[in-house]
Amino acid sequence: MEKALLTGFGIFLLTSLISLISPFIGIVFNFNNNQNNELYHYANFINKFDIALKQVINNPDFVYFKEIEYPENLNLTLEDNYAKFYFLLDETIQVKILEYSELFQPSVFNNLPSEKYLLYIAKNINYINVSFF
Repeated sequence: MEKALLTGFGIFLLTSLISLISPFIGIVFNFNNNQNNELYHYANFINKFDIALKQVINNPDFVYFKEIEYPENLNLTLEDNYAKFYFLLDETIQVKILEYSELFQPSVFNNLPSEKYLLYIAKNINYINVSFF
């Protein structure tokens, strides 16, 4: 009789504990999914930007003009022959720096709203010009 009471009370405590913890487990999973989505958007943008720049560098007469989705909380700085991407991930600023063989016209794209833009990349005589329209 005592074993049955202890077992029943143990099952009651276990179900109570699980019902209290389950909402927090859902929050943790949603947080991880959101972070993975943000990282995917940043990586996708940086990859498309890199491919576009390499096309213009390899073909100086080529003008790149295509639609691209600019991610949220991304700042882009172009100076000398470096493209510096600053983005917010897990409440810390992450930096990705890419180096190229050509010089950029110095440009800073800070606090652009997250939406689709037309990315324009063209090579002039001395530098590469990058703009978002």
